[in-house]
Amino acid sequence: MHLNPIGDILSVGAAMVWSFYAVLSKKMGAFGYSVIQTTGRTFFYGILFMIPALYFFDFKWDL
Repeated sequence: MHLNPIGDILSVGAAMVWSFYAVLSKKMGAFGYSVIQTTGRTFFYGILFMIPALYFFDFKWDL
């Protein structure tokens, strides 16, 4: 069995980001926003902030 420390660090990081998102979405729900609305906006802002990274990683549209 071979352990990959980079993968372990990424999985722990993903769990931390998910917990941060869960706590924030619960707090936003307390202000009266619907879960669908907050999820949609979070997804939109995620896509919006990932678009500039496409230029740095030499992304090409290809089927």
